[in-house]
Amino acid sequence: MLFRTAHGQTLNLHLGPLSAVDHVVDQLSIGVSLTVRAFRTDEMPENAYVAKSLIFDHKVIHLRDDRLRPSCAVPGTGGKKRGQETGQGTARPGPCR
Repeated sequence: MLFRTAHGQTLNLHLGPLSAVDHVVDQLSIGVSLTVRAFRTDEMPENAYVAKSLIFDHKVIHLRDDRLRPSCAVPGTGGKKRGQETGQGTARPGPCR
């Protein structure tokens, strides 16, 4: 998603897969004051960041844990989301429900 800072700089901010963050994106609108904790690597394009957490409307949305893993990831499932192993479809565990 592209965001414009208070100083007019445009930032490309990766929140995560849309299927995991659509409920967050639905809460954002132009003009909303947003505080972002993010990181980047030297390999990323200029002005590109990966969001770790967002703060808006007195809410904190954690998108990544302290090890920078997506909050929606379920450890120990070999990359599968909860429910896929038993044929119950996909689920969004944790704060990504």
